[in-house]
Amino acid sequence: MSKLRLSHRALLVLLVEFFLASFGAPAIASVSGIGDSLGLSPYWDWKTIESEHFRVTFPVELTEVAQKATNYLEEAHTFLSKELYWEPALRTQILVIDNSDLANGLTSPVGRFGLALYVTPPENWFSTAYYDDWLRLLCVHEYTHMLNMDATRNFWKFLRYLYGDVLLPNALWPTWMLEGLAVYMESRHTHSGRGRSPYYEMVLRTAVEENVLDTHRFVTLDRINGTDPYYPGGEAVYLFGYKLMNQIAQSTLLSETADGENDLKNGQDALGIMSLRSSRRIPFFINGNLENITGRDWYSYWAEFVEQTQIRTKAELDKIKSQPVTSFEKITQNGFETLGPAVSPDGNWLAYTQDSMDERYGLYLKNLKTGKVRQIRDKLLGASLAFSPDSKTLFFSEVQRQSEYYLWSDLLSYDLDNVSFDQLTENLRARDPDVSKDGKWIVFTLTERTKTGVAIASLTQEKNHYKIGTPEKIFFAANYDHASTPKFSTDGRRIVFSLHRNGNNSEDLMQVDRQSRIVTPLVSDGHFNRFPTFSPAGEIYFVSDATGVDNMYHYSNGRKPELVTNFTSGVAFPSFGPEKDSNEVYADVFTSTGWDLGKFQISKNPIASHAVTLEPFPVPVIDKTSAPFRVQKDYAVKDYSIFPSILPRQWAPYLIWGVQGVYFGGEILGFDAVDRHRYIAALAYNTQTKLPDWGAIYSNRSFGPTFTFSAYNQTIGTLLSANQNILYGRHQDYSFNVSYPWSWTYSALTPTLSFNTERIQYFAPGYDPGNNDVYIRGQFVPSADLVLNYSNPETSRLAISVEKGRALDAGTRVYLDPSGNSAKGYISDVEHFRVTPHSVLVPAFVASASSSFRDFYTPADVIVQGRYPRIIDSFPGNSLSQLTIRGYPGSIFIAKQAAVASLDYRFPIARIFRGWGTNPVFLDNIWGFSFAETSYFPGSEPGAIVLPSAGGGVRVNTELLLHVPLILSLEYHQGFREAVGGKSELFFQLGLGSFSF
Repeated sequence: MSKLRLSHRALLVLLVEFFLASFGAPAIASVSGIGDSLGLSPYWDWKTIESEHFRVTFPVELTEVAQKATNYLEEAHTFLSKELYWEPALRTQILVIDNSDLANGLTSPVGRFGLALYVTPPENWFSTAYYDDWLRLLCVHEYTHMLNMDATRNFWKFLRYLYGDVLLPNALWPTWMLEGLAVYMESRHTHSGRGRSPYYEMVLRTAVEENVLDTHRFVTLDRINGTDPYYPGGEAVYLFGYKLMNQIAQSTLLSETADGENDLKNGQDALGIMSLRSSRRIPFFINGNLENITGRDWYSYWAEFVEQTQIRTKAELDKIKSQPVTSFEKITQNGFETLGPAVSPDGNWLAYTQDSMDERYGLYLKNLKTGKVRQIRDKLLGASLAFSPDSKTLFFSEVQRQSEYYLWSDLLSYDLDNVSFDQLTENLRARDPDVSKDGKWIVFTLTERTKTGVAIASLTQEKNHYKIGTPEKIFFAANYDHASTPKFSTDGRRIVFSLHRNGNNSEDLMQVDRQSRIVTPLVSDGHFNRFPTFSPAGEIYFVSDATGVDNMYHYSNGRKPELVTNFTSGVAFPSFGPEKDSNEVYADVFTSTGWDLGKFQISKNPIASHAVTLEPFPVPVIDKTSAPFRVQKDYAVKDYSIFPSILPRQWAPYLIWGVQGVYFGGEILGFDAVDRHRYIAALAYNTQTKLPDWGAIYSNRSFGPTFTFSAYNQTIGTLLSANQNILYGRHQDYSFNVSYPWSWTYSALTPTLSFNTERIQYFAPGYDPGNNDVYIRGQFVPSADLVLNYSNPETSRLAISVEKGRALDAGTRVYLDPSGNSAKGYISDVEHFRVTPHSVLVPAFVASASSSFRDFYTPADVIVQGRYPRIIDSFPGNSLSQLTIRGYPGSIFIAKQAAVASLDYRFPIARIFRGWGTNPVFLDNIWGFSFAETSYFPGSEPGAIVLPSAGGGVRVNTELLLHVPLILSLEYHQGFREAVGGKSELFFQLGLGSFSF
């Protein structure tokens, strides 16, 4: 629903596990879980509702919301299942949660995950703010994903029986098709949705005005086939995917499809038929599927969309320009997303929040006298800012990770003189502060589950530190209503804010009298009236889309609001300068590169609003049969049970037939609905050794920390001797570990305590029948690990790698070897320093030491490995088990102590961010690197050994099959100590990129 999508990422994680299990022995690594990704607390009191088609799981305090969501989902099923020609075989799993102030929704039929619905409505500046009933729209959008991606027919249905809920062809649609269909359905089956929003029209109109639509300076069809960081970024797949789906739906089609298979009653039928047919086809051949239905391919529809958009928006621009257009001075240049400017009362400072191409979200201060800009804090979201009357303190809100499982907003202050921050609230879900002109009060919005109201608190200062008193609710909304951006009047007697009432596709301008608490609607005309502000003279101004374009209006008691700006694109978050008689305004102004800050003068003469009011743009025809249920059913609420969700979600058979016999078996994977339990298990039989291989992992999150138990026993190699006897080894391993991440907004500290015991034995049948054919008898060697991991990586939209921060690992392992106990320590520190925008210097140091050196049990020694000759991920990485060096391929060094120091320099070469038409290949960045490295083995005989190396290479980030991040690398390494394995080598490899949630 938002920029975060679990569907493909969950799909890929499970697919990786599936292929690893299917094409190798059942050596189980780890089981990926969704609980940590979604912040599902194991301490919540979970309940469940079962309806005809859904199993809804939720914390007990969300019972009322879950009842409403269940009704909305059953309602959505009645029309969406018919329109998309699919009905899931089992009840769809639903999670209803409220642990984030970031509005979102997640869907994946892969592994039967189902839907996750976040009940808090979005902020009014999000593109998703155009809703009538947030929960209903969310259900329609996400269930569209479920029915579309879950569909499997013909041989895909057989594969689903064979492998579980993993291989789903429609889940491999391009993201723009998946999201475009869902946005279309949310707009067709509600009276709102992003398809009806002036926001999307603003993006298109601005692109046409700046002559960038359908150019590589903005968006082309191939650029929405992958992850493009340029504006509109993650929003592009929603916007242009929807526009293409709507283009098909608005077209006049034949009475039957091009191949004569299905009848088309209207354009909307083509979308459901496309989903139906795709569910039995080979993925990625999306043009052939569409041509068979409509006689046209995606290129044709794109060209038609571009042509019609240019004609329509040029006419809109002509109409807007019939009145004087507001000119502005551009203050920021980085674009993408800039929020909520505030000017200090003394006129010296301009504060704003920005998410740019080159930095992540941050709080910025600009000195209006010198023009100097500095980032004073990493800051996630939070739009409104306010200065104290003396201009020495800035008040703001930001989203913070709190208590591990929550992403909630809180209030903070920044002392400009002392360069220090104070946390004003904790876990309050407060945001968008404003300060009264006397500096004694602070007003802000306050969220409680499904509703957001307005609260006020006293503001006191002690020794340059501010504190707020007990918050008092002065307006609290009804369930599912959302208040935004409250502002004090100049005299402090009134507070003006905007209110989105649930069920209305609009936002009203409201006023509350502080003394009487009487709430009065000021502007309630069916449009989105937002971002109120007061001029220095005490007059109310706000932004409205009444003409089809977001512009500023002046409110005067008893009179119709007057239009005072005429932008061709749009404006948001206006804030007046401090001069009493000035019409100077700072605000967010939209361009084709995103939202930047602009400075402009409001018109002294009202603009004729009727002259610039735009005609309605093409939108889906509302399906009258999908009107909300009038009678809401009250479902029985039960205590949560892990059954049936704990049953296997994915399984895979093994069958490997070769000269060394037959290897057959299978594996299963599962987790319960709230991810308290997860498991993976595998069993196979080797006809050559006549022994079973088996392995299993079970993880439990019920108590907070994750407890993981694993065990496996498998053949590690077979060899046919000269006398035709089979020689083979067996590896047994049993382990237990417990870990718990302490997470902050941008960093995490994770301690892990592990206990392990393993044994390796070698067998030669017939060698010694009296000794059970044991050739080398190994003993179980217990060990214990304690590992600490800390990371605080920082990247940006144009980053080629981590650009700031560090990754620090430290650990120790104790071996309880019957022949003598020993211990091994390990430390790794990788730092990142930005040299120029997006070029990074990466110094790293890693070292390991063992208390003793025993060549008869090498795992207890320090093992240093060079590149292993394989094409995918040939470097094993650094850990307690081994260190990695470059320039010495195929070499293994065993020592008591070792250290590796390196210095890498990474730099961008080219930014592509283009695909190959609609084909499933997308290229991101081309970047280069160079390195110098030295390995050191102190105390080695004769004397210490130093192994220097250097090299470099070129890497290309790609998205194979649209969803699999791969790194293609051509590298040259030179090891300078040839006597001990140093080589000059040029090689190519593939690396799997990171799967991030």
